[in-house]
Amino acid sequence: MFAIILHNLPEGLAIGVGYAGNEGMRANALAIGISIQDVPEGFVVAAALLAVGYSRGFSVLLSIASGLVEPLGAVAGAAIIGSSALLLP
Repeated sequence: MFAIILHNLPEGLAIGVGYAGNEGMRANALAIGISIQDVPEGFVVAAALLAVGYSRGFSVLLSIASGLVEPLGAVAGAAIIGSSALLLP
């Protein structure tokens, strides 16, 4: 589960950087592509937790929580790119 969380953070950063740029269609394509592959990742996290012995509801909640790192990364990525322009000469 921690590996998926660490994996989702840079994906979120990439989405945020994509939206901070000036090409909205490419950013949408990136976000959709990453979202599509996040669904099986969530199932893998839930299945692994079920296999270890956690309840179904708790496994689903932790699976959802592991994916919530991505929007946080997206906001951070967009904020970093937005503020970095001010640092350039």
